Amino acid sequence: MKNNFDKNIKDKLNNYEAPYDPAAWTKMNATLNNVSPVRPTAKYWFIGAAILTVVAVASSFFFNNEAEVNSEKNINAQIKSESTNNNDIDNSTSKQEISSLSSKEAEQITKSFKSLNNIESTVNKEVNTPLTQEDNSQLTQDPNHQTSQLIVDDKNTPESLSFIDPEITAQCQGENMTVVNKNNFKIFIGFPDGIKTVIYSKASKLINLTQSGKYTYGYLNKVNQLVEVNSFVINEAPVADFSFINTDVKFDEYGLPSTQVESSPGAASYEWTFDDQKALGNSATGHFFKKGMYEVALKVTSANGCAGYASKQIEINENYNLMAVNSFVPTDSDPQVNRFMPFSLTVRNTPFQLLVFDPTDGHIVFETNDASNGWDGIDKQTGKQVSNETAFIWKVMILNPINGETPEYAGTIIPLARRR
Repeated sequence: MKNNFDKNIKDKLNNYEAPYDPAAWTKMNATLNNVSPVRPTAKYWFIGAAILTVVAVASSFFFNNEAEVNSEKNINAQIKSESTNNNDIDNSTSKQEISSLSSKEAEQITKSFKSLNNIESTVNKEVNTPLTQEDNSQLTQDPNHQTSQLIVDDKNTPESLSFIDPEITAQCQGENMTVVNKNNFKIFIGFPDGIKTVIYSKASKLINLTQSGKYTYGYLNKVNQLVEVNSFVINEAPVADFSFINTDVKFDEYGLPSTQVESSPGAASYEWTFDDQKALGNSATGHFFKKGMYEVALKVTSANGCAGYASKQIEINENYNLMAVNSFVPTDSDPQVNRFMPFSLTVRNTPFQLLVFDPTDGHIVFETNDASNGWDGIDKQTGKQVSNETAFIWKVMILNPINGETPEYAGTIIPLARRR
């Protein structure tokens, strides 16, 4: 291409003709044929100026095209790979086309070459720039582009890290368990009914095991699918329930306040709680010594070691006072009537001390620690029968009270002349 371009420049110079103006030539011819003397100096100056003008125009055209040739050399060096295909063009056709170009057209071609070079440079830069990880992760499989692929960052994903199993600390239905996730990714706990709860990385969650059966745990994979890793079994807890029985009986055979309860048989063990007291068995009796509302609780344990719980409330309407009467008849022939002794002390077989005081001066008129020896109305200080219809004060100190029982009891007792 370079040889064709040089030849084109030379042909333009060789074939160059100054523009022909017929009017100017006619004028010139008339001047030459005029017999009037012409000043030789003006003629020579005209001819010299014309020659200089031709030379200046030719030189300017030559050097301008030489600069364009140099520019073309630089362009050819940069787009060598693109110009290779152009060499296949027929030389005769190129010669004919180039020879017909004006200087402005040649300049336009040069600018086009420069633009092509800039485009090629930009294309090469874009093609050779590597894709970032974010760009790669957004690629999808393209059947028309064999190099496309799905690239996912495996950092901190379950497939690339070891799975740390959560510690399972519970085994029975109804228990609460705190699950700690020590992994760098989310895990899940699956309940027997299919419900799942998520535990975030390095976090913990309190789980109430309300269901028995198989639980699962695992993680979420790259496409947010649940992947089970392991499982554990939560044993069924027994159902605890009970009822109050013999509610019309206020005292048991030992003279204690009585609250009787019963549960269905079949469990491995039963444990009752009556305020501060404990009892075992599927039926039991509790003792509440003062009036008020109380709670009775039951724990039932099955053979698998799991427990069930139940609780109910009961109201006690009166205070316990050793089942003591408030009067007696010292002169009556019936020993159960002519002696004063709180009934509970006669059946409880517990150590105690009974004191009776004169309300007028507070001296002790009777004292005993023998449940079979009740007060007969005699003042031990005077040895005489006390006045009837007078309220004397009694006090009992229990030396070995049961749980929930106050160690001291007190009341009044009135001696009567006869039964009422």
